[in-house]
Amino acid sequence: MICYKGKVLTVDSNDTVAGYLVEDKGRIVYVGNELPEQYKNVQTVELGKKVLVPAFVDTHQHMASFSTFHAGLNVMDAESNEEIAQMVKEFVQSSGNKKTLIAFGASPYSVKEGRLISREELDKVCPDKEIMVVKYDGHACIINSKLLDKLKGKVSKLRGYHEDTGEMNQEAFFACSDYITNSLSII
Repeated sequence: MICYKGKVLTVDSNDTVAGYLVEDKGRIVYVGNELPEQYKNVQTVELGKKVLVPAFVDTHQHMASFSTFHAGLNVMDAESNEEIAQMVKEFVQSSGNKKTLIAFGASPYSVKEGRLISREELDKVCPDKEIMVVKYDGHACIINSKLLDKLKGKVSKLRGYHEDTGEMNQEAFFACSDYITNSLSII
């Protein structure tokens, strides 16, 4: 059992700030401004200038991936692969740089063709820049020939490699993702 003493943000409906929080085996057993007698002899951590905030863990959020994808092109609302191709074409024209482009949200379930956009379709609108279109679930992607040429030696023998369509699943997807994330500079 541990007692935290200092500024405790409860994030309740009133945004109450408490002076104490007592935790026992991972469960919050007390929050308030006056420490009850039963907790007076509990090991106490003085927060000093620090603030205690709620930190419930969701183990499947992929925050780094979300941030990376959010900075790119969102194709989730596209109703056809033709619309995705047009969105990519416009994104390529507006980006004005040589960096790899990332689009996110492709789904065979939301486009009239009932399949993911292909490498060939991406090549028509984006032949000169690397592009990776990540599937809506974040566990697969489609890449164009420019990116495939760069990664072929790394992905061609991996599970989930589909040169014909440009779709990368399983190990091939992770290798593509590693290439993209390792090329980022975040300062």
